[in-house]
Amino acid sequence: MRLVNTKTYVMQNFLEDDELPPYAILSHVWVKGDVEVTFADMQDLKVAQRRKQWPKVEHFCTLARENGLEWAWDDTFCIDKSDSAELSRALNSMYAWYGGARVCYAYLRDVEDPGEEDPALEDSSFRGSSWFRRGWTLQELIAPKVVLFYSKSWRPLGSKLSLAVAIGEITNIDATVLMQTRLVDDVSIARRMSWAAARETTVVEDRAYSLMGIFGVNMPTIYGEGSRAFIRLQLEIIRTSTDQSIFAWGKPYGIQEFVDNASAFTDLPSWATEFRCLLASSPDRFKGSANIVPFPVEDFSTYTHPNCFCDIPEYTPTNYGIQIHLPLYMLTDTPFATGLALLACKDATTGEIVSLFVRRREPSANRFYVGAYTPRTGPMPQSEWHPRLRMFLMQPQGHILCSRILQNVKIARMYLHSYNVHPQRSISQGFASGDLILHGPPSTSDGRESRIVSFVIFGSLLKQLAKMGLHVVGYGEARPTLAGWTPRHLWRQETGVGLKLTLQRPPAPLANESGHPSAPAAILFRRAHPNAPHIAGTAFGLLFGFTEVGSVWATAAIVMRDSPVDERSDSHAGHWLVRGLLPSFTDITVQTAKEEGYDVAGWENDTHEVRAGTSLGQRVVRLSLTRWLPHEEPGVLDRDSVMTYTVALQFDLGPGLRLWAMSEEEKMESLGSLSDIVLQ
Repeated sequence: MRLVNTKTYVMQNFLEDDELPPYAILSHVWVKGDVEVTFADMQDLKVAQRRKQWPKVEHFCTLARENGLEWAWDDTFCIDKSDSAELSRALNSMYAWYGGARVCYAYLRDVEDPGEEDPALEDSSFRGSSWFRRGWTLQELIAPKVVLFYSKSWRPLGSKLSLAVAIGEITNIDATVLMQTRLVDDVSIARRMSWAAARETTVVEDRAYSLMGIFGVNMPTIYGEGSRAFIRLQLEIIRTSTDQSIFAWGKPYGIQEFVDNASAFTDLPSWATEFRCLLASSPDRFKGSANIVPFPVEDFSTYTHPNCFCDIPEYTPTNYGIQIHLPLYMLTDTPFATGLALLACKDATTGEIVSLFVRRREPSANRFYVGAYTPRTGPMPQSEWHPRLRMFLMQPQGHILCSRILQNVKIARMYLHSYNVHPQRSISQGFASGDLILHGPPSTSDGRESRIVSFVIFGSLLKQLAKMGLHVVGYGEARPTLAGWTPRHLWRQETGVGLKLTLQRPPAPLANESGHPSAPAAILFRRAHPNAPHIAGTAFGLLFGFTEVGSVWATAAIVMRDSPVDERSDSHAGHWLVRGLLPSFTDITVQTAKEEGYDVAGWENDTHEVRAGTSLGQRVVRLSLTRWLPHEEPGVLDRDSVMTYTVALQFDLGPGLRLWAMSEEEKMESLGSLSDIVLQ
């Protein structure tokens, strides 16, 4: 280790650790441009002192001297970066060097001096400092026992101890880790990775190299390998750890998201199979995994069933992927072989077990891809496809669907596709993020509102309705009187998904020629009369439209029993019952929508309920609308985006026609078997 004398600025090599004198160490964000003092500069102090950042060196060494330390280390000039071997040794040793320092001075050049603001305040420059967003400063915060923070004028701000609460809120790092009362090795891999999410480095390789010490691994540094450095880091980690949370990346979804989207999973596009990977492309993929913790593989039987015993905890990298033994539940009767593989980890708060969606690589019996593709639902200019759901959380008890899966898993030897061998191709194809690009609700305040809104009824729900004898009446084409709707097919079959209705916001002025809001559109569900096919049995409709200011509204309507059916037209617009519904909903304004209790975008009330009393008793229809997925990414919605909502139904229309969910168990009970849902 090369140290600098804080009095003479002369550098000296110390070859053995037991020879090292007490020393101070500096943590800071490098200034861009050729302004930092380098190793070559320090060979001639006159040259070094002409550097723009020389005052930083002086302040650092002065602080060390004032604290009785004769030696100090700084990464800008204590490493000869022209020597690749020395640079690699230094990067592999840096965590230990910071941990061995008597004190670490963290210089935050973008933070105001004390007295001008309180560093702990929510809007302080301390909380907004770029120091907390850099990759290398993560280990520089964790490794040293003592870290002292300084402002732009080198005035003390506080210590890691005194600012622990604020630092924990900024970084999400456990206070026990900051205070070194808990070993960093005791924290799950997924959580440690989440600390590094969104942190930046000048070169992409350093995102991996800066994490070697935090995970206790060493590996050669090869600048030029790009994002493959992070793959190598993960491979090194799994050689020494059995913590399966390293595979638990991507947004964790509940099992209901799986049910709601299972019919949209696809095996296409065929050329994109290489992007369904077990290992993550960057630490950013772990931003939602901070709460994932491992449990011993021997506990699988506790969460599943007594015969689910896994006594082979290790997993091995091979040229066929990562070989691993996991409890596996294979879905039946699906277009391609898919299943859910359980990891030996769970959500620390809820106790939910982590599972991965896997697809068999035909014709192999035990090789699998991880994750699935679906057609895009948000703006993604590079590609029409993207990977989406890969990780699901399953409740170990009290959930019908989860219990069905957990009670039927079997330990399987699997080879899971490890990583993308062409990361740059992945980026160019728009797959680098690995997550669905989602968007927020339509906005009318900033001029960026979406003009197009779609509603999707999933095949799983249609299947349940069909079992009860309730069918959609026709799909036909829109009539010209239905202004503002596009495409011409109002409700159309969406392959592998269900039914999809698309509504387009009318141009300004937002009213039609008569001064009223645009005409609504409807979908009708009817059950044939048991004795007269030309008479409607039980029927109800879902209606959607715009108010006078362009807000989207939705409601349900219960159709009068025993109404005659117009058999001459099977289109929604032409059907007698639909034609009877629409006139009552052509003048919906914001005021009437609120008075009648309709849902209005963005569906703050969640559920709209219609009740009607009949001689046979109370009949109820409840309509719920939610965005395609509950997670949203702000800032990507524009006028050409399609805002997609999923439609959920609950109703009680008499004997044999009850699809109701007053509890999660009842809702899952009504959905039938998982395999049937995926097949539909």
